[in-house]
Amino acid sequence: MIFPAIDHVIKKGGRVAVVSPRIDVILELAPRLRKAFSKLDLVLLYGDTPEEYHYTKLVLATTHQLLKFSQAFDLLIIDEVDSFPFHGGWMLLFSH
Repeated sequence: MIFPAIDHVIKKGGRVAVVSPRIDVILELAPRLRKAFSKLDLVLLYGDTPEEYHYTKLVLATTHQLLKFSQAFDLLIIDEVDSFPFHGGWMLLFSH
């Protein structure tokens, strides 16, 4: 369901992040996104990720990793937006 939206933004030259508060969710999504967008470099970011950050058009990360970015994405897809750190997350007030 989200793949057409991701594809549209990437084809227009934009940058996309798909994030979840749960590491298991992003680890499950990573192979699917890598297969669906095999011609794109994708970086996978979470607390103990073995990957080093590098600029990519497609980022898959835990929501906490977003605190390191500001206005970096043209499309941001957030899984479980009602959970921490978004819903009532006071730290977001100071993340700019």
